[in-house]
Amino acid sequence: MNGVLVMVGALLFPLLGLGLLLWLTHLEETLPRDVDRSRRKPDPPPVLAIPVHEPLPPTVRIPRQRNPAQTGAASLPEPSLGGSTNR
Repeated sequence: MNGVLVMVGALLFPLLGLGLLLWLTHLEETLPRDVDRSRRKPDPPPVLAIPVHEPLPPTVRIPRQRNPAQTGAASLPEPSLGGSTNR
């Protein structure tokens, strides 16, 4: 059994070494990009003033008054505010 483990280890060792070398090569090639990304970017310029516009006063529209003579409202009976007149 020990001989089989030694043979498997001897066959896998070069493959594992090759994988390690390929991984280290990848890390070496991506190192400048990673260093540039990790550098702190300068702070943005400070906000010294915030422009504020004064709001316009609210516009209130008052509708034109109707002329009762033109609308025919004079011919309508006056509404009563009291209760019913039937007692």
